[in-house]
This record gives sequence, structure tokens and C-alpha cells, in this order.
Amino acid sequence: MLKPPKVRSWQGKGIIISVADGDTMHAGIDLGFGIELHTKLRVAGVQAPELATIGGSDATQFLAALCPPGSVVMVNSKRLDKYGRAEAVITLEDGRDLATEIINSGHGIPADDRTKPPV
Repeated sequence: MLKPPKVRSWQGKGIIISVADGDTMHAGIDLGFGIELHTKLRVAGVQAPELATIGGSDATQFLAALCPPGSVVMVNSKRLDKYGRAEAVITLEDGRDLATEIINSGHGIPADDRTKPPV
């Protein structure tokens, strides 16, 4: 019997459902063929302060302003993190890279997770 291949990454159009903190969101992702995935997304390439730490609330509010519920984004997943979130490169509807926007705003610092191999 053949085993199905492991899916290491996927991409699709996402609709933001909610923002959890400065680098994590809930989204519905259209994977095509009538398949929709509801998942937590962690923005790859950036580390924002945790919600309960100094700067965490401001970072969360910044992300919520950039990606309010109903926003359309393009999602290119890279891997699942240790918490089961999909780490993904996220592109805003106008073509801007979300990680770059967070870093340039001062609400996060660069993280080297775009280059880690998939799990």
C-alpha cells in the first residue's frame, strides 16, 4: 500500500479571522478544489513581543490595524512550529510583505525562520 506524501508547504488566498498577538493570526485559507483550511498563522521572518510583555499590546494593535478581520492575504506556508501554527510568508493584498511591515514599524525584529528546513 502506498503512503500519501507528506505535505511540507502549501499556498493560497487567506481571509483573516482574528489577530492573536503581534505575529500570529487566525485565518481561513483557500487551498483550491473546494478545500478550506482554518488555522493559526505565525508570520515567518519576524519576532514580535509577546502580548503580555512590554510592547506586546502595541504590536498586536499594529497587526490588527494592518490585517483586520476580513482582510485578504496571500499565504505561503513554510512549516509548522512547535505549537502547531503554520509559519508562513504572508503578503498583503497590496503586495507588501507583512514581516517587512512589522519590522519597519518597529513592532518586531528580524527572525531567521524563513531559512529553516520544513518539519
